[in-house]
Amino acid sequence: MDRVLTCVARQEANTWEAACLDLDIAVQGTSLDAAKAALNAAIETYVEDARAETEPDRSALLNRRAPLHARIAWLWPFVVGTLFDGTRSGNSTIRYQIACRA
Repeated sequence: MDRVLTCVARQEANTWEAACLDLDIAVQGTSLDAAKAALNAAIETYVEDARAETEPDRSALLNRRAPLHARIAWLWPFVVGTLFDGTRSGNSTIRYQIACRA
């Protein structure tokens, strides 16, 4: 089954942090592209390993969303940046989606 995962990335000093909010996975990279690539690889490995588990563990692992407070913390800068058209200084948060076979 194909699934679209919600991901976010933000710049913190000289690194980028990226997270998949639908699987509660986070990584870092030296650039946006590096962080996205690392997150893609982490998601692939995670899903592969989760699919090898038996039920009910498989379902629990594939439906493990980030806690609400973490989702808000990640998405708040994106919402603020969108509302203010990216004019707030220091807003380097982006939201994107990844298609995944989960």
